[in-house]
Amino acid sequence: MMTHRPTCSLPAIVAILAASATVPALADDAKLPPSASRPIDFARDVEPILAKNCQRCHGPKKQKGGLALHVADRAMAGGDGGPAIVAGRSAESRLIRYIAGLEDERMPPEDSGDPLSSEQIGILRGWIDQGAKWSGTSVASTKTASDHWSFQPPRRPDPPSLKDRSWVRNPIDAFVLAHLEGQGMRPSPEADRATLIRRLSLDLIGLPPTPEEVDAFLADQRPDAYDRLVDRLLANPRFGECWGRH
Repeated sequence: MMTHRPTCSLPAIVAILAASATVPALADDAKLPPSASRPIDFARDVEPILAKNCQRCHGPKKQKGGLALHVADRAMAGGDGGPAIVAGRSAESRLIRYIAGLEDERMPPEDSGDPLSSEQIGILRGWIDQGAKWSGTSVASTKTASDHWSFQPPRRPDPPSLKDRSWVRNPIDAFVLAHLEGQGMRPSPEADRATLIRRLSLDLIGLPPTPEEVDAFLADQRPDAYDRLVDRLLANPRFGECWGRH
């Protein structure tokens, strides 16, 4: 007597697996406050919630986990764990899952503020479900508004005007001399060559030059003798040893 084993087609298997995978998501979705059905305006409804509850750890001064929620492009890009906002799918957005307490840790943490209310979570859900559109100041570029020099893009300034350019050998000298002229001062006389090689050697490799090195530099009358001395000391292994201590 022949027996027939039950068979199942590949499409059916895929359908079963897909259906089973959605069960936890549906269960989690049921735990979430309902998504706001009214039109949500980012500047009016969403930005105040993020500013008060989220940007202390994910704002201009600090981006915990690499997540910044104060500008659109960085917020939509997500943090170290990937995207936090999935436009059109609030239940799948990690931002919603964390603030609703569906992950191991609720956001914001207990020491950083009170949990968001159901109404606030619903507003954020509604905003994401409606496309997560940004408006207001948060759409601005990620360029910081700080005027600190370290945040400014590099630019080549024009050398300042000087009363006497005879001392200037390169553009940096012009800035140094401009400051001295502003203080009513003049540059010190140039050191003799023996002093120059001693200063340079001590600065770069932490050792004084040998008598032979001093004699060789004094005898080198090429216009770029000093530049060659700098290059030789920078190529010396003692340079890395000296500065590796700092």
